[in-house]
Amino acid sequence: MQGLGVPFRPGCFRAFLGAPVRDIADRVVPLTDVFGPAVTEAAESVRTAADDAQMVHAVDNLLIAKPVTLSPSARRAAEAVETIARDPRITRVAQLCADTGLTTRSLQRLFAEHVDCPPKWAIRIYRLNDAAQRIATEGTPDYAGLAVRLGYSDQSHFIRDFRTVTGQSPAEYVRTSRESVEHEADSDRA
Repeated sequence: MQGLGVPFRPGCFRAFLGAPVRDIADRVVPLTDVFGPAVTEAAESVRTAADDAQMVHAVDNLLIAKPVTLSPSARRAAEAVETIARDPRITRVAQLCADTGLTTRSLQRLFAEHVDCPPKWAIRIYRLNDAAQRIATEGTPDYAGLAVRLGYSDQSHFIRDFRTVTGQSPAEYVRTSRESVEHEADSDRA
């Protein structure tokens, strides 16, 4: 069975949905509810595609068929998420407020409407992703130092959050990522 996932720019799916993204949180929503009957043809094209390019083309056609214009608030939400992604020094909502010029409450409303998570959660996920990348590439990670750089008050809180998001402790993550790299290298040599 083939499938295709389509990531949307954070803050931008609301334009397709026509409603706050929180309205579909923790629910399964048929694609036809969002994109109409054209989904049936697109889904068949994806199922019968000979390669990835044909699958992407089918989805592109579906998305192009429903042109949307981003509202100023959607643009602002997308820009706020991009600010978090691009600046690893942002570890607190107050820092994001300073960068965006929005109050904490305004950011919370904007994220609820367009991103479906609080800004604090978005910051946490991006910083933990940064941590995972550092952990996977550093020789011997300094977990305490990393926790401080990510805005945690202590190493144990960082480790607990890391495990919650990745399913592994940082040490387990290092081990499995190194095993994966070694396995890929062995496969390339064979």
